[in-house]
Amino acid sequence: MKQRPAAVRYCFELDAIHEDLRWILSEMSTACDAPSGRPDLMRIAVVYHVHNYHYRVHAYREKLAQLINAVLDLGLAEKREVNAERVRDKLRCHDDPRYRAIHDLLSDLMNDPQIRAVIERRTLLTHRALLEYRSGKGRWQIITAERRAQEYFDADGVSQEVQLWSDLEAFHRHESAEMRKVVRRLEGFRHDLTKSLRHLAIMSPPYQHRWWYAALRILFGRRVLNRLSNVRRSEARDG
Repeated sequence: MKQRPAAVRYCFELDAIHEDLRWILSEMSTACDAPSGRPDLMRIAVVYHVHNYHYRVHAYREKLAQLINAVLDLGLAEKREVNAERVRDKLRCHDDPRYRAIHDLLSDLMNDPQIRAVIERRTLLTHRALLEYRSGKGRWQIITAERRAQEYFDADGVSQEVQLWSDLEAFHRHESAEMRKVVRRLEGFRHDLTKSLRHLAIMSPPYQHRWWYAALRILFGRRVLNRLSNVRRSEARDG
């Protein structure tokens, strides 16, 4: 493990993102379920968690690229050259055909419509170019600081507050369902990636990759299986 500290670090960082995503879902539900006489503050909480979720999913893809580059020693410079597209291209052109399984897993994740939608929306959020947020059949205007100030002095505040409650409930219901789908997708991806990397390590000569096989078995294997088991129990209770 001392030979490749970057790989171990990205194992931990990816695991932390999985925990963060579950926490975001829990906190957003708490914000909407708790009784409050201030729907405007509830809206701020929900929007905050939705934005945070988008940034975490984007970070997951980038940390994943760093992990694969470090574990498989693809040769990309960690600080300057690594991104998901370059790692995918390296895997596709690699001389070792056994890397094809990792390439296919990464490509499927990058091309997943839900993952791509999150990445594209995150880019717009980052550059403040997202003016309208579409969720299911509904559309919501992005809440700017100026609009929040205008609403504070709005003479029709009572009628708008009732509408805000209704809109917020629909927004939360749809976004929570979509976010849970993505979280489950990432959990399943992590499980499949772990299996593929372990298989690749087992098929390698004993003197190669032994360290990262042990690291993955400790850091990913057991935790993934335990986490998936906990998720299924939680979903069974919610259902």
